[in-house]
Amino acid sequence: MDNVVYEFEEGHRRLLILYDEFPPNPQTEFSNLGTMVCGHRRYILGNEQVSSAEEMNERIRALPKGSLVLPLYLYDHSGVVMQTRGFSEIDSHGWDWGCVGFVYATPEKIRESYMVKQITKKIRERAQSLLESEVETYSHYLNGEVYGFIAYEDGEEVDSCWGFYGWDWDKNGLTEHLPEEFRPLLH
Repeated sequence: MDNVVYEFEEGHRRLLILYDEFPPNPQTEFSNLGTMVCGHRRYILGNEQVSSAEEMNERIRALPKGSLVLPLYLYDHSGVVMQTRGFSEIDSHGWDWGCVGFVYATPEKIRESYMVKQITKKIRERAQSLLESEVETYSHYLNGEVYGFIAYEDGEEVDSCWGFYGWDWDKNGLTEHLPEEFRPLLH
């Protein structure tokens, strides 16, 4: 298998962590709070496309009052990373990164997602945190950081699962989906 990232073996158990070669696009195939509006000359990003900064600004102005809007920045250098804050800590010149759009959630979508009538400061903070998490998951997708596992016992496949976004096995859920007897192999 060409897509093996890690291989762990102990006794009669063998665990392979592999790149997920056909992961679903989390921004278009998952149910998200946020909608990404992007414009880039080389990539098609997010849910909706714009062709200019002017069009992007018009889209922001047209959003319902009270919408939560976060900028989207893309770093493109030996991989692609997207986040809601700039990359000046790794590229102070700004040559390899820039703003490519925004992610937003309307008040209606926030109320519906959190099953509330009123959007409090706490709900707004939770919604912002969720938007940032959705952007992080999408960034893992863009950079090919989506994994799966195959567990073998005595040479026979006993379990497998795919679609874990990000390299932190505990954070992305891979560890909890492993059969319990295979979990010690990761640590």
